[in-house]
Amino acid sequence: MQLYIEKITRDAKEESTCLIVELIEIVTSDFENENTIISVRAKVSSIMKDFPLFAW
Repeated sequence: MQLYIEKITRDAKEESTCLIVELIEIVTSDFENENTIISVRAKVSSIMKDFPLFAW
């Protein structure tokens, strides 16, 4: 498990991590709103596209 976490986070910087936490908070505080989920999903996809594990 540790190996996978290292591969996922090795290029992530503190700013990215803080933004990801913020996006998780947005979804968990408004999880019944489909528009919120769609918006956050798009932001996450945009952020993570540069990380090889998530480039598909």
